[in-house]
Amino acid sequence: MQQFTVQTDESVEAVNITAPVAERLSPGVTGICMVFCPHTTVALLIGEDETALMQDYARAARDLLANSGPFGHVVNGCANAEAHILSALSGCSVHVPVQDGRLVLGRCQSILLLELDGPRERSVQVYLNA
Repeated sequence: MQQFTVQTDESVEAVNITAPVAERLSPGVTGICMVFCPHTTVALLIGEDETALMQDYARAARDLLANSGPFGHVVNGCANAEAHILSALSGCSVHVPVQDGRLVLGRCQSILLLELDGPRERSVQVYLNA
């Protein structure tokens, strides 16, 4: 297992983490890469890293978060049940094939971290089943 951190700057934002994931792969290895984020208010997805679309991911998440609830979950004065629920629905892991030490993604695909309750420092774990 390899690990890295991502510092998010906004309460809700999309961050491309493809490069730091790829940097943790060994040359020549073939298998399946699982990327996992051990946080309950963040999601991982495979999508396109295009400026307007990255903003759209964040805007859609903010709209979903703002238009759900009210919920009863409050911890230390923080009512963030919407972020927990959206993370649970979206998922906290992705799987990507690896061929010869490189991620096998489509032309427009990237691995994206969707922050739902930031800004925060997030841990991302990379596993390779070769």
